[in-house]
Amino acid sequence: MISVASLALPLDTWDRLLTIAAIVLLEVPFCIYLWHGDKAPRLSASGWLGAAVVSVLVGAVSFASDVWLGWHHHPDLPAVAAAMNSGPGLIVTFGACPVGTIACLASAVRVFAQRRYRRASTGASAEAGAEANTAASDAGSE
Repeated sequence: MISVASLALPLDTWDRLLTIAAIVLLEVPFCIYLWHGDKAPRLSASGWLGAAVVSVLVGAVSFASDVWLGWHHHPDLPAVAAAMNSGPGLIVTFGACPVGTIACLASAVRVFAQRRYRRASTGASAEAGAEANTAASDAGSE
C-alpha cells in the first residue's frame, strides 16, 4: 500500500490534488443530470454561456460574503484565509464557481457539438438522397 509520506509530495500539493478530485466528483453527477435529467433545463449554447457568466457572478458575490463573514469572526486573517474559515457558506461558493461554471461551459460545448453533428449527419443523408434521386432519374430517362 502506498502512503502519502512515501510519495514525498508537499502537503499543499496534496491539498490541491484533493480539491481537484472533489470538484471532479461533484462535477460528474451534476453534468449527467444536466444532460440527461428529465427536469433539467434545455438551453442553447448561448444560453449555457450566459448561465456560466451568472455562475461566476454568483460565485463572486458568495466569495465576498465569505470574506466578510471570515473577517467578522477572524479580523487578523488575510482575505482568502478568512473566507476559508467563514463556515459552510464556502460550499455555495464552490458550488457556483467553479463547479457550476464548468458544468455550464461543458454544456455549451455539448450543445454546439450536437448541433454540428446533426447538421453533418443531415447534410450527408440529404446528399445521399439527392444522389439516389439523380441516379434514379438518369436510369428512368434511358
